[in-house]
Amino acid sequence: MVRASVLFLICMLCPALAIAQDTTPPSPITTLEVTTGKSTMVVAWQNTGDDGTTGNAELYEVRRSSSSITDRESADLVASGSAGSTGSWTCTDYSSLSCSSPFYVTVFLRDEAGNWSSLGTVLYRPTQGCNTSEEVICFNLLRTPRGASERTSKAEPTELIWPSA
Repeated sequence: MVRASVLFLICMLCPALAIAQDTTPPSPITTLEVTTGKSTMVVAWQNTGDDGTTGNAELYEVRRSSSSITDRESADLVASGSAGSTGSWTCTDYSSLSCSSPFYVTVFLRDEAGNWSSLGTVLYRPTQGCNTSEEVICFNLLRTPRGASERTSKAEPTELIWPSA
């Protein structure tokens, strides 16, 4: 009788545990900005949150492809890391791209329960021409707004380039 009561109590709690499971993914990234150099790119975005637009997502993935991106599996992973707090900007740079090569890029967020954001903004950008020496790196986001990047060139002094709005 005691064993049956314990099993009954456990079974009664199971639906409550299932309801409490996190099934809401982070909102998709819609504020994506990309700046390119000869063989580098800077990707900046505003973090959306964990459950939709609230809380903080756990991880980001930057994905790139030479053809249109339709989901996470249709593009190569080029960078990942801890996601920033909701509303903050995150910036990452990537090198080893070919000059004068167009590509598609997007960012996905994952929450602590393993839910991935759906496809958000996908941008199509070419790297700079092979006759340039300009490259781009992330700039200190704590001192600059909106995911600024710094463009560097061996032939020219460094100038600050703001990604398009």
